[in-house]
Amino acid sequence: MRKLNILFLADIRHPANSLRDHINSYVEYSNHYWVALSPIGLSYCEDLDLQRFDAIALHYSVFINHERMLPIWLAKKIREFKGLKFQFIQDEYRRVRQVSDEMVNLGVHLIFTLVAEDSIDKAYNHPGLRNVRKISVLAGYVPEYLPQLEYVPLAKRPYDIIYRSREVPYWLGRLGQEKKWIAEGVLSRADQNNLLVDISVKEEKRIYGKKWIDFMRSGRCVLGTEGGASIWDCDGAVEKATNAYLSANPRASFDDVFNAVLAPYEGNMMYNTLSPRLFEAAALRTPMVLFPGWYNGVVEPDKHYIVLEKDFSNFSQVVDKIKDIPFLESLAERTYQDLIATGKYSKRHHVADVDKAIVETIASNHVLQTHIDRATIFNNAADVKGYVRSVTQYQYYLSYIESVLWYCRLTLRKIGEHWHQPGVSHEHRIRGIVSMLWKYIRIYASHYYARIYNLLRPIWIFRR
Repeated sequence: MRKLNILFLADIRHPANSLRDHINSYVEYSNHYWVALSPIGLSYCEDLDLQRFDAIALHYSVFINHERMLPIWLAKKIREFKGLKFQFIQDEYRRVRQVSDEMVNLGVHLIFTLVAEDSIDKAYNHPGLRNVRKISVLAGYVPEYLPQLEYVPLAKRPYDIIYRSREVPYWLGRLGQEKKWIAEGVLSRADQNNLLVDISVKEEKRIYGKKWIDFMRSGRCVLGTEGGASIWDCDGAVEKATNAYLSANPRASFDDVFNAVLAPYEGNMMYNTLSPRLFEAAALRTPMVLFPGWYNGVVEPDKHYIVLEKDFSNFSQVVDKIKDIPFLESLAERTYQDLIATGKYSKRHHVADVDKAIVETIASNHVLQTHIDRATIFNNAADVKGYVRSVTQYQYYLSYIESVLWYCRLTLRKIGEHWHQPGVSHEHRIRGIVSMLWKYIRIYASHYYARIYNLLRPIWIFRR
């Protein structure tokens, strides 16, 4: 089979390293020609002819049920597309039926999911997806540049423990809250154990780009938990019930919400997976302190990470290990050799598996083979990229303007919600709004510095 021309719909301007690495890995390592295009807020483009491509890939950074992320005009073109359509999907625990309906509507042939193999049929029981091929993959893999970065000796790192995460909605269940619980538990015990830590779950404290790599090399250990959720919200009912309860009881704790709403749903399907951060830590030789978990079978307790019990009952023993530099160095080296040096979890290896699945899916479908025979044959990746850029460059300028207006509307709506909070004085409302605006300014600045730069340099919008 000849090299395929694949249009990759993804948020190529996202600030998170792991997400950009995931997108770029297919463009860089695939045997086929991939060109990444961000559809978010993209204005109507009549000249974009999808039939010229052999396949269309949908990245998890583009939420297909959201009209701003996947505009209606583009979704219509995808439905009419006769070639292979495949989806990378993450954070699958929310509005499962709506997403499944949309995948059926778009005509997806192949799904790369984070759901464990033995749970895929239960997770995706939509009749329209019965004959769709589903392949279980990891949330992230090892980018080739990471192991090549300079190693910072553990003894020279300023912090004993580092960690960044974010607070997640209650309706994800207990597993989702572990990200917050591990941070709070260690922070509350740090001073009394003479630990110097840099730990936060606040959105405005998140770190991106090169600063993230520097951060991961600043600690002798990094905390971690499994990602995902312990509640599988098929139709959005759990999210809706949780939000309704919190509206009536705005100061309710997680335990309050759990007992009142979530308990019957807890564990209805475990959607637990490792975080790409695990490979980042291994590659940078930063020892990990993790809550016990499955972690897709990639790491083993005591062999690759220090186990921190979820009730913190062994915290004193963990502290002893954290202060034992030779022990940490041995642990980090063993983890590096098993996870990184073997190449088993490299992005190149993963992309080769994806290429194989693409070819097999096309080979098993006569209609898809026929489309390839009729699609345009580009000479190289540059020709594919040049075609997409030539027909969408003007629309990108419009999409930036639309994006700014969209976030302005969102901010105004949040201000309105803040102002109309019951039982709050005007002084506290004003202080709350000022604090919120300052937080949003910092978040937007960290998210959109690259997007502003790309607006000035449109030739860089389409990254290799």
